[in-house]
Amino acid sequence: MVERGEVKSIHLLPSAADTVKVPPQCREISLLDLSMQRSGLPRLPDNFKPADPANPYADYTPAKLYEFLARYTLTRDIDEKYEYSNLGVGLLGYALSRKVGLSYEQLVRKRILDPLGMTSTSVVLSADQKKRLATGYNASLNPVKNWISTL
Repeated sequence: MVERGEVKSIHLLPSAADTVKVPPQCREISLLDLSMQRSGLPRLPDNFKPADPANPYADYTPAKLYEFLARYTLTRDIDEKYEYSNLGVGLLGYALSRKVGLSYEQLVRKRILDPLGMTSTSVVLSADQKKRLATGYNASLNPVKNWISTL
């Protein structure tokens, strides 16, 4: 999207019509900041309280993301240091999909999967894909559920 000139840096989420507030910052958080894990955002938002710990992202909605961003204050400057952030990477995918007006799955399919001929890869699995999905295991070698995200 950068190479196509569609984005340079992104306004995290809100458009002029949105009422979403974002963390106070000395400059706008850029795509590069989010992708390089230097946004200053924490690993997880403090309102991340999964109903099902085995599928933790299933009930974390855009409204919860907005609520967190509206009240969060960065604890350090953007680009000060590397800190892995699930929140930042999720925000990157969500913001890019909003920018082009597609769902995250539609964006990944259109820009990555289809051009590469990856016909058996998807974000939301079909019934056939679910039958073929390899079981994941935790560190104790117990089977775990496949995670689903609402963002």
